Amino acid sequence: MIVADYLIDTSAVRRLLRDTALVLPWHASVEAGLVGVCPITELEILRSARNSGEAAHLDDWLGNLYLPYETDERDIRRARAVQRKLTHTGGHRAPGPSDLIIAATAERHRLALLHDDNDFEAIAKVTGQPLARVTGSLP
Repeated sequence: MIVADYLIDTSAVRRLLRDTALVLPWHASVEAGLVGVCPITELEILRSARNSGEAAHLDDWLGNLYLPYETDERDIRRARAVQRKLTHTGGHRAPGPSDLIIAATAERHRLALLHDDNDFEAIAKVTGQPLARVTGSLP
């Protein structure tokens, strides 16, 4: 059974699609099955489809490229707890619900969160979880 090292966020998917120079360093990790995806990220990506054909293509693409990691009630509870902690520092308005749930999913599965979004940096200050920002080299 292959276990991923990273859980990818929508911001990282979009950055990799937009900046082809970044694809090469991450290609081997994706091909080796070391990058997972959760349903929230899949929903955010599928939302960008312009029609049902494109949605089907994106759905197949996501399923073939990334390992699936489920989100469950534990992740929702953790996201709420992190949001409460962020409230104490005044940072609760920045990360949205999706970011909080994706981060909680990565944390529970013990995966580094692959992203390109400063909101995850704020979350990680509370959780201490590992992050990997999409750059031209692997962390």
